[in-house]
Amino acid sequence: MVFEDGPLYVEFSSDHTLFVYENWGVEAHPRRIVTLSADGVVTPFLTGIESGGSGGGMAIHPKTDEIFFAQNGTEIWRIPKSGGTPQLFVSNLGHFQSMTFNESGTCLYVSCGTRSQVIEISAKRNAW
Repeated sequence: MVFEDGPLYVEFSSDHTLFVYENWGVEAHPRRIVTLSADGVVTPFLTGIESGGSGGGMAIHPKTDEIFFAQNGTEIWRIPKSGGTPQLFVSNLGHFQSMTFNESGTCLYVSCGTRSQVIEISAKRNAW
């Protein structure tokens, strides 16, 4: 599948559904998360994500399948794989480039470019 805008962040859920986060380089352009089937069918999952800056990304929790995504350039939001209303998870991170969970899903690691650091968000402090 070819997407005209990028960069793209891709993640698989536990049932091997491929989620694609389209992260346009233009601040005024809303972003979206779609699913992509093996035969190339793109299905919108979440649209109208506010960009607010560059960077961000997406991560899928390895145990709960919640989708964590960047919004407004400095916030991480989460939404169940089944859909629904996104909930704010953390804000005021500075502009960040990427995020990923450890294998057990107990920590989310966020690479913050404006702070030149990696932030660890532990499930002990932020239950999910």
